[in-house]
Amino acid sequence: MHAVMKHWHPMMGIDFHIPWPPGSPAPAPSPVPYRTGMVLIGTSMIASYAPTHLSMGYGMSMQQGTDIGFLIPHIGPPSVLLAIEIPLSSSKSYFGVARYPAEGKPICVAMSLMINLNLNCGTPVPTPTGMVLALNTHMVAMTMADMIYGSVHMLLDFGLQSLLQWAGGRAGGMIAAKFEMQIAYLTYRFGPQLLSKAAAKAFLRSSGRSIKGRDINRLAREFADSHNARVQTGRNAVPSLTSELAGNITGWFTGGPMGADNATIGGPTLVDQVNVGGTPVGNIPTSLAQGAADYVNEPSVPEHPSAPPASSSPDAGPPAPDAGPPAPDAGPPAPDAGPPSSDAGPPGGSGDDAPNASYPPDDGGVCGPDPPGANE
Repeated sequence: MHAVMKHWHPMMGIDFHIPWPPGSPAPAPSPVPYRTGMVLIGTSMIASYAPTHLSMGYGMSMQQGTDIGFLIPHIGPPSVLLAIEIPLSSSKSYFGVARYPAEGKPICVAMSLMINLNLNCGTPVPTPTGMVLALNTHMVAMTMADMIYGSVHMLLDFGLQSLLQWAGGRAGGMIAAKFEMQIAYLTYRFGPQLLSKAAAKAFLRSSGRSIKGRDINRLAREFADSHNARVQTGRNAVPSLTSELAGNITGWFTGGPMGADNATIGGPTLVDQVNVGGTPVGNIPTSLAQGAADYVNEPSVPEHPSAPPASSSPDAGPPAPDAGPPAPDAGPPAPDAGPPSSDAGPPGGSGDDAPNASYPPDDGGVCGPDPPGANE
């Protein structure tokens, strides 16, 4: 049995993102873990749930494929990229029961009794590291087709989302490289400027602080060096930050199976406009997962374990054991004893004293059987 997931059930997970520490000219070389948590309904703008399907008090049932969506808190190392990653966050649930709809969609259930694994956002790929604790006494049963549908759908969404994130990163890098000169001009024109020693001295004097003459040169030099180092670090980071931002903007309009995109606000996305074999790219994972579930539900596909055909007569039980080899031949039949004698002899007579009907009558000799071999 599997617990039905409700809107107040918590998701607690670990997302992996590549941090960009503030003040660093480049991001870290590899992802680090961030602790995440949110109830399944999230902000209610992306989550899929049935407001009229209530159990466990006022618990609204979630629908299969629901996504918590954006603004999932991330707790971990400081990173300037969190300003992009938190608004585009995602945690999606894939398992449900098709024969129990909630407002027209399959009801969402925990894949393992009261625990479900969500596919959470991440960089460079999403990971199934979101644990939903479905504390509930409202239970339903899943079929093999339901399990196959959820597993295949999660696997295909993982592949498609990873591919789209990689393509978005490449597109962002190409956009940043194409407009490198313009970006550099805007950075130098409107960004912080390098500070000379004389300008630093003038700034220190204008601050109103009392600085002795022998210290002003040293302080001005230190101040200028520190300021210029920060400015140069920021300028060096601009191309990479521009590439990251361009990649996320590209991803917003490209769309994808996880998180918010332009379709969230009713706009078009590339994955919904491009068709492969008559199916939009964004719907391919759903179509393939449904095809796998339909194959299992096909009547011509045997169930496992298979059941014997139903019979109207009771079971006759196992066959009788083998009776073994036939008995040996008893030989030819005995010779005919002839017609029965008309005189059975006096009552109580012995069979030895009666005449032998198989021989001719005596001719006056002694009564009794003929000597052996007389008629042979």
